[in-house]
Amino acid sequence: MKHWLYLAVLTCLTQTVFAKYDPDSVYLFSYTTEKNNHHNGLHFAWSRDQQQWHPIGNEWGYLKSDYGRWGSEKKMFAPYLISGPDGNWHCVWGLNDKEHAFAHAASPDLIHWKRQSYPVMQAGSNVLQPVSWYDATQQQYNIIYTTSAGKYYQTTTKDFTAYSPATEVPATAYRHQTISVELPTGKTSGQLHRVPWKVADQLIKTYEGKLYKMEQYSESTAGDSARFAGISHVSATISVQPALAKPISDLLFGVFFEDINYAADGGLYAELIQNRDFEYALSDKEGRDKQWNSTHSWQLQGTQSTFTIDTSSPLHRNNPHYGVLNTKEPGAVLSNTGFDGIALNKGEKYQFSLFCRGKGTLLVRLVSKEGTTLAQTTLSLNAPEWKQSSATLTAAGTVSDAHLELLPRTKGGLDVDMISLFPAKTFKTRRNGLRPDLAQTIADIHPRSSVFPVDV
Repeated sequence: MKHWLYLAVLTCLTQTVFAKYDPDSVYLFSYTTEKNNHHNGLHFAWSRDQQQWHPIGNEWGYLKSDYGRWGSEKKMFAPYLISGPDGNWHCVWGLNDKEHAFAHAASPDLIHWKRQSYPVMQAGSNVLQPVSWYDATQQQYNIIYTTSAGKYYQTTTKDFTAYSPATEVPATAYRHQTISVELPTGKTSGQLHRVPWKVADQLIKTYEGKLYKMEQYSESTAGDSARFAGISHVSATISVQPALAKPISDLLFGVFFEDINYAADGGLYAELIQNRDFEYALSDKEGRDKQWNSTHSWQLQGTQSTFTIDTSSPLHRNNPHYGVLNTKEPGAVLSNTGFDGIALNKGEKYQFSLFCRGKGTLLVRLVSKEGTTLAQTTLSLNAPEWKQSSATLTAAGTVSDAHLELLPRTKGGLDVDMISLFPAKTFKTRRNGLRPDLAQTIADIHPRSSVFPVDV
């Protein structure tokens, strides 16, 4: 009897101890930081009393933005998290200070997040600090965002798929319910949630599992002596059972292509003229390269001529920029160096073409770095509207660093666009095709699949 009484008391004490360390519910704090240039994503910390906070992981992101390109984008600003009546957590956040869109993602457990969406808002100069809440009377989610102009706009949705047009609302409608919490790393702003302990516990276990995986991934042969210290010699007999063999799928072999460092333009694509359509723009490189503009790779040498860029009457609305070459007296040269030099092979033919508007005579030639003319032709142009002209050039030598020269031989103005130089010998002799050496190498692999990554 005493033995059973002792067990009963011990059980009660044990349950009391576990209850002390495993509360029914805790406070969950969601936030982000500016570290790593806003790339670290959504973080969590938990507390029993809102006094002592326990961050879950060291800058570990449970949700990271996937919008835009690597490096300059994929940032998260001011994430706003709510629990919806559909059983999902919904998070909205700002992308940057210039987009007319915000981001949304949903999760049933704050760990497994569904695909992200980026709804575009037409109202306002941009979209900053979106907040959301559920309106039970209307059975819809309200999202309000602010702009750099200090105005506020509201849109509504029932499913975060279709949105109403955003309309301006007063600042008093902006429900920005955030608090400041003193974490071990400093004071941070975010949102407070009351959740069952199992929610925080699962977040902790997920992070611990990630740490274990990261430790495994970081293993190297340097630790083999300690890692395998207890392993002894093992003898094994292997019996081959050919009847149970499984064929390897031929769909597993493919190619991966990414446009980096002239991999496409200037590489696999056989075009030899760089910026042939005058559409390079500062925005391509976020303004970091001031030379990356419509005249990149083009240079005018000589006097009595000017070369400018216009957009008033383009070849096509999707190709708005074009070159304007005005000549008072012949003698100037407009040149293009291609992609760090134009490679020519002796005896091979090259197809030159351009769209032109105006009247005049244009000398086209390919010149080596030393100034030797390797090929040339003269075009007689007479077109009041855009018209394509073409010619075939045959290289008189083999060089890797030639350049194209355009020399107006008459006075007047010429509008030019889509200035192109293609080797006649392309892959499968396709016009405007691929470099035969690179394309044939890929074809010889006989890939069953190809991957072409694109940043959205």
